Amino acid sequence: MLMMSLAPIIATLLAWIFLGEQMQWEKVFGILLTLAGVAWVVLERNGANKASNPDYTRGILYGLGGAIGQAAGLVLAKNGLGGEFSPISANIIRMITAAVVMWAITFIQGQAKSTAQTLLQNRRGMLFILLGSFAGPFLGVSFSMLAIQRAEVGVASTLMALPPVFLLPVSYVVFKERYGWGAIAGTFVAIAGVAMLFLV
Repeated sequence: MLMMSLAPIIATLLAWIFLGEQMQWEKVFGILLTLAGVAWVVLERNGANKASNPDYTRGILYGLGGAIGQAAGLVLAKNGLGGEFSPISANIIRMITAAVVMWAITFIQGQAKSTAQTLLQNRRGMLFILLGSFAGPFLGVSFSMLAIQRAEVGVASTLMALPPVFLLPVSYVVFKERYGWGAIAGTFVAIAGVAMLFLV
């Protein structure tokens, strides 16, 4: 999640280069402040895992690749959402494309049958996957498409980098996880950055 929080910076640079979007220094500072808060929260939670994880460097590289892909996807979608093109239609196009590509890879790897069998055998898991798909890929991404259609890519993608902060109270109440003052302080820093984006 920390590496994915780099997506707003990459998206802002790509939008500036390819879409000609201008960012006032106040909004740039708000983006950086929000990212600093998100990074503080994630590092507070996961910094201790670095030494015990031999795949840490590979994970960092994959995370950076995900951030670049997320940023490039937002800029391309912004370009495709010109005028009043429906964000829901744009999201359906994205989901169909993703489903076709992922199932094609699954067939090539010879895992299509085992994947289908696993889904059919685990009905409860399938239910949660469907609920998660409705909440994330449908609602979440549709709203993100609407956001980049109506606002600068940098601002919209910064708001999309807030899940680690939102998950703090959820994991505290539901999963009984406990956090230090650093995570709490990082949360307030991120909220201050988002507030700055809306005030300028």
